[in-house]
Order: sequence, then C-alpha cells, then structure tokens
Amino acid sequence: MEGAFIEMINLEQLNLRDNRLPQLTTHSFVGLHKIQYLNLDANNISTIEVGTFQYLTNLAHLIISNNPLTTLSRLDFFGSRLQYIDISHVGLDRVPQSLTKFVRDLRLAKNNLTHISAGDFDSYPYLGLLVLDDNCVSEIENDALGRQEYLMRLWLNGNCLTKVPPNLPPSLLALYMEENKLTSLANYSFRGLVHLEQLFLQRNEIQDLFPCAFCDLREILKLKALLLLEVTTVPAATPLIENNTVTQQVATIFQNISFVTPTTDTYNESTKKEIIVGKNSIYPSTYYRSTFNKTREYFEINHLLTGHGLSITIENEKYPDDNIINYSATIA
Repeated sequence: MEGAFIEMINLEQLNLRDNRLPQLTTHSFVGLHKIQYLNLDANNISTIEVGTFQYLTNLAHLIISNNPLTTLSRLDFFGSRLQYIDISHVGLDRVPQSLTKFVRDLRLAKNNLTHISAGDFDSYPYLGLLVLDDNCVSEIENDALGRQEYLMRLWLNGNCLTKVPPNLPPSLLALYMEENKLTSLANYSFRGLVHLEQLFLQRNEIQDLFPCAFCDLREILKLKALLLLEVTTVPAATPLIENNTVTQQVATIFQNISFVTPTTDTYNESTKKEIIVGKNSIYPSTYYRSTFNKTREYFEINHLLTGHGLSITIENEKYPDDNIINYSATIA
C-alpha cells in the first residue's frame, strides 16, 4: 500500500475497512495532507510504525478498531483536529498514553483492561465521551476519572464492577453501567453527580437499595432500566425501576425529586417527562399519591410515549389488565 495515495492530494475521506492490511508504515499515507476521516477497522494490522500519522495534520476522525494491535507505541499525532479515536477490540491491556491530548471522543471497548488507575487518562484532559464497554474492568481507582472536567458521557457496560466508581467527574450527564456485578447501591452512591441526566443500570445483580442511593441526582431526565433482583421494598428517591421483582413501593419513593425535565423521544420526537416502573409485581393500588408529593408536575399513569405532562409507565406482569391506568393529579 506504500505510496498508493501519493497523488490524491485533495482526498478528505478514506475507508479501508475490512481488508487485510498487516501493518502501517510512515509511507502508508504519504500525500494525504487533507485527509479528515480514516477508517482502518477490521484489518489485520499488528504494528503501526512510529510516525505513520505525523503528516495527517487535518485528520479529525480515526478508526483502528478490530485489529490485533495489543500495544500502541507513540503514534505521533500532531495538531488539534483529531478528536475522535476508536481503538476498540485491539487487545489492549492498559490505557494507551500515546494519543493526542486533544481527543474528545475515545473508544476503548472490548479490550483487556482490568484496572483503571489514577492518572491513566491524565494525557487526555479534554475528553467529553469515553467508552470502556466490554472490558474486564473490576476496579476504577479513586479519582481515576475525577479530573476529567469536560467528561459528559461515560460507558462502563459489560465489565466486572461491584460498586459505582468513586469521585466521578461532576460534569457527567450520562452514565452507563449495564451488565456489571453491582449487588447494592449504598447511600450517596452517585455523590457529586449533580448534573447527571441519564443513568443506565439494567442487568446487574442489585438486591439492596439504601434510602439515599440516588439523593445526589438532582437533574435526572430519565433513570432507565434499573434491574433489581429479590428486592421486596424500594426505598425513597428511586426515579425509575424496570425489569425487577419488586413487590412493594413505599410512599416516599419520589420525595427527593423536585422536578422532571422534558426530554425528546428518539423515535417520534415528542417531548416527554417520564418515570418508568416496569415489569414488576406491584399491585397498582400501592401507588400512593404521596409517592409523588414533591413532583411539581401534572402526571398520568399512561404509556411510555405520552407526549404531554409526566408519563408514568407501569408494566405489571402479575396484573396485566392494570398495566395502563388513567390517573392524574396536581402535585403542589
């Protein structure tokens, strides 16, 4: 491939996905000074020579995922335009330190990371989105991510975490922790995440929720799919419970929610405010008016995509005839 693009001086996008490239050298991309998008996914790249990307000063979007790299030497990216890097599923066992500090979107899914240490991401101070899905991460050290002051979305799905990582950055808007090994949520598990709007905890092993597990979550828009196993009573401040075996809901469950902010539905673009209590065994009569005593909105027990007011979704497996209950009240 060396010299293949030497005359393509105006090329801005290059997709080499799903070929059989074995390596990259300093001559692989000679002439591509204007390249902005480069996709090398699903090749057979095992080595990347130092300096391979040094002249791609306009490169903004780089995908090297699904290659047998295992390690990354210095890649020597120059300039501040490279903001998206996907190095998922390449066999990394540690966070690479050799990428551009200007990266905003870093994807490290399906590698062999087991431990995230303090300082691992200090080389990337401008991260806004970080994906660590489907690794083997069992521990994230205290403050390992706390200094990421611009981090807004963090994916930790499919790991082996037994607790919510401490000292996550207060800038977070969305936290994904599906399919981990959480068994309980202690009081103030999400301490400091006052701006968090979305929290995904489905398919964990949660059995115990402490009364103030969610007390720091002031701006939740949609707490989606919290999986509870063998829980008989849910304490206060749980905005959403889905896919669980909960049999009783205490009257003060929503007492710490002062408002529910409108969101836009992905599929029909309707504006909605929602609390979901899905797939459980709670008999509808146990939903007390006092349960919503601090929610300053009209609400109705209707279906998920209700476009007006506050949508309360109840999918009751034990009493299917009561799945949709029309009820509304003004909460002072």
